[in-house]
Amino acid sequence: MEKHIKLVEKAHCTGCRACSNVCPTYSVKFELKGLHFYPTIDENTCIKCGKCMSVCSPLQWESKHPSGIGPKSKYYCAWNTDAAERHAATSGGIGGAMAELALKNRWYVCGAVFDKDWRLSHIVSKDKSISEQIRGSKYLQSNTDGVYARIKELLMHGEKVLFIGTPCQTDALNNCISARLRDNLLLCEIICHGVNSPKVWEDYKHHLEISHKSSVAVYNFRSKSHGWGKLRVAYTLANGKKVDVPAYQNIFHYWFGQHLMLRESCFRCQYRTVNRYSDIIIGDFWGIENIEPSLDVRGGVSVVITNSPAGESFFADCHTTKKKIEASSALKVIKGFVDKTTEERTVMEIDRMHKFEADYITHSFDVMYKELYPLITPTQKLLNSVLYHLHLKK
Repeated sequence: MEKHIKLVEKAHCTGCRACSNVCPTYSVKFELKGLHFYPTIDENTCIKCGKCMSVCSPLQWESKHPSGIGPKSKYYCAWNTDAAERHAATSGGIGGAMAELALKNRWYVCGAVFDKDWRLSHIVSKDKSISEQIRGSKYLQSNTDGVYARIKELLMHGEKVLFIGTPCQTDALNNCISARLRDNLLLCEIICHGVNSPKVWEDYKHHLEISHKSSVAVYNFRSKSHGWGKLRVAYTLANGKKVDVPAYQNIFHYWFGQHLMLRESCFRCQYRTVNRYSDIIIGDFWGIENIEPSLDVRGGVSVVITNSPAGESFFADCHTTKKKIEASSALKVIKGFVDKTTEERTVMEIDRMHKFEADYITHSFDVMYKELYPLITPTQKLLNSVLYHLHLKK
C-alpha cells in the first residue's frame, strides 16, 4: 500500500541522513539549502514505501522510548594511557583507545574523516590508519550517505562495528538496524554542542588559502599547544607556515561560539537530556579539577558514561586510566538540559542565525568577515584575553 510521504520540517531535520540510507530506490537526496543540507524526494522514482519516514527520529519523538541513562549506567573520568595519543586528541583520547581496541579485535570502525579536499564524511574501515583519521573534534556536519547501509551489510555478514558520531547520528544508525543485528554494533556518541555549516567551512578554508597563498595541510579545531584548558585553533599550511591562536581570534570558531552557523535543529536538540540511545557517551570533562583536585588534567580528561553491559565491557578493556565518579558530576557535563527559562533566548538565537544565513547567501565570505559579522571589538578582545589567561574562558 502506498503511503503519503512527508519528510520532517526543515526546522527539525537533524541532517542525520537515515532517510537517504534506507531508501530502496535512492530517491532521497540531500541538497544544500541555505547553509545546510536537507533532504528532497525524487517523485519520479519514489515508490511510496514509507521507509524514510519510519527511520526519521524527529517524526517519532512522541512514540520513542529511549533506554538511555538509567540505574545500570556507570560514570567515569578517564584518559588514554598512551601520553602521545592523549596529547594529540581533543580531550582524554578515549575515542582513540576505543578505536584501537576495536581494530585489535578485528572490528570495523566508523567515524568522521576529512578527505583530501577537507570535506567531512563518515567512513567505515578496518585499516589501522582510521584511528588517527577520526581523532579530534571537527565542528561540522559530516556526510553519512550510504554509511548506515554499509554498516547494516557488514552486520548481516557477521562483522562487528564500532560507530562514533553525534547523538542524532547514533540514533539514526540505531533506527536503521534491526534488533537481531544490534548485538554486533557498539554505538558511541560524543557530547555535541551543535554542527556548523559545511558551506561556511568550505568558504573559510578557501579564504585561508587565498590569504596565505598556500593550501591547508593540517587543521586542528582544538589545539592543546597551551594545555587542555586553553581553547586554541591551530593550522599548518603546505608552505610550512603555522598559525596558533586563541579560539576567539579565529573567525570560524568565533561564529560557532556565537551560534550563527548552527543547524536550526541544534537549538532545540532533543538529545540534550539524560535519555540517550547509545552504549557509551564520551566528551570533554570540563570542571573535573573541581571534582577531583588531585588529578593532573593538563593533558585532557574525558567523561565516559556506559549505558549498557556491552558498553561497560568494551570500555573496561580499553587502555585507559579511569576513575569512577558520582552520576551527578558526570551528568553536569551533558550540555543543554531542557530549561523553559531559556526559550526566549533560544528564539532570539534562532532569529540571529536566520539573519546570518540570509546575509551570507547574498554576500561573499570576505564581506561577512570584514564588514557584517567581524571579530569582536578591541575592548571585547582585551576582556576575553584577560579571562583566557585567568582560565575563565575556554
